[in-house]
Amino acid sequence: MLVELRAHGYSGVTFANVAERAGTSRAVLYRRFPTRARLVVDALSESLVLNELRTAGPLRDDLRAFLGRIGELGRHFGPDVSRELLGDADNTALRTLLSPSRHSVQLDLEAIVDAARQRGELGPGGIPSMVLTAPVWLLRSQALDLTITDQMIDELVDNIALPLYQAHSADVSHE
Repeated sequence: MLVELRAHGYSGVTFANVAERAGTSRAVLYRRFPTRARLVVDALSESLVLNELRTAGPLRDDLRAFLGRIGELGRHFGPDVSRELLGDADNTALRTLLSPSRHSVQLDLEAIVDAARQRGELGPGGIPSMVLTAPVWLLRSQALDLTITDQMIDELVDNIALPLYQAHSADVSHE
């Protein structure tokens, strides 16, 4: 399905083409995916499962690698696919796309932060969930308008993530 999306964009994904490529029938696809948006969201959700998380440090490198993996979809498909999919998706499709990744992203970022604390790069103060995940949501919002670049990820890490994490972890009054 992702091959179809890359080749033809969101509006060019058809059940007929996906069924032919997958060696199945349109009826089988329609039983599982009542809309094109749900078909695409399912494929994208599966590809959002990030590979094994590595926290080798330093924090900047871990964050850059993590956000870079999230930004890969934006690089592959560009902002047009993101906008078309959001415009076509119903609530179920949106929950499918966002909910599982939100939990995984939170856990992965907590692991990155914990490893940085153990290396002495961050203080003991708590980092609120909204602060922890803010760089991811900013990256996702950028993907609606721009193609994600390495420079964009560097700026997000250097100007948003690191200063936020350092400020909150240094302030133990938030606990």
